[in-house]
Amino acid sequence: GHHAMRFSLVLAAAAVALMAPAVSAKKMLDPHGIFCGQTLCYDVLQVEKGANDSEIKKNYRRLARSLHPDKNPDKDAKAKFNAVSKAYQVLSNEEERAKYDSYLQDPTEYIKKYGHHFFKTQAAPTDVTIVIVLILAIFSGIHYAVLVHQRETYFKMLVAVVVEDKPLSSGGTEETQALHKAAKDKFLAAKGDASKKAPKKGSGYKKEAAFKTAVEEVCAELTGSDDPNLATPTVWDTFVISVSKALFTELMLKVSGPTNDDQKELVISRLLGDDVFYDLKADELKELMERECWKADKMEEWKKENGLSDKKED
Repeated sequence: GHHAMRFSLVLAAAAVALMAPAVSAKKMLDPHGIFCGQTLCYDVLQVEKGANDSEIKKNYRRLARSLHPDKNPDKDAKAKFNAVSKAYQVLSNEEERAKYDSYLQDPTEYIKKYGHHFFKTQAAPTDVTIVIVLILAIFSGIHYAVLVHQRETYFKMLVAVVVEDKPLSSGGTEETQALHKAAKDKFLAAKGDASKKAPKKGSGYKKEAAFKTAVEEVCAELTGSDDPNLATPTVWDTFVISVSKALFTELMLKVSGPTNDDQKELVISRLLGDDVFYDLKADELKELMERECWKADKMEEWKKENGLSDKKED
């Protein structure tokens, strides 16, 4: 459980770390576009911050001439021409320029006047993709932690049931009884008195810590094929990936039809309905497979022969 939780925390930290540059990269100059937006007015006119009026005017004329839409066929020319005009409006007016400089000096003044601007900033489209991927990664991390925790909880419960060795009438199973016997043999062998027959009636050994350890060792050898609840979770079992896999499988079924026996049986079970499918005898299923009844027309033939047809006879 601890490892899994640590794993999710690391993922969350990575997400925050990756999101931070996406936000800080948009350094707040003029997010409301009152002046020159996210570019410095000085940069638009290609002048230094301390430039005097005549330098500003000279550069404005030069840029305006070369970018004028009548003279410049470039598709970005109009937007650049407008930006240059706007920058000149700001910097050629003494009052506006003073206001602009003070906001650059102290952005909090800008916020006071024009308000916060966090959600309206137009982030690059990739930012959204990154954020979505990160959110899915965090969900997967948390889901993985949950799966690990579920397996651990089930394992503890199994150990408790095996230690108790409940009879079949009180919830024990043949499997838990066999595990109890294996653990008991292991425990007695370790104690070195397996040769002396263990007292039939005594159940004092169940309380010994060494016996519980023996049970844990025996149960730990079980795998997902012995009991699906004990399968070790992998990243492939997490929600996002399992849903993606399921969607991909459905898509492939639609595009190219079932390709392996599992998929063929899945399609047959859907065409028949679960009730009928689970009542099939082994030789009936074999016949359905041989007759390619995952194809709707073949299934319809088989249903007619077996009095299951949905379609009414004319």
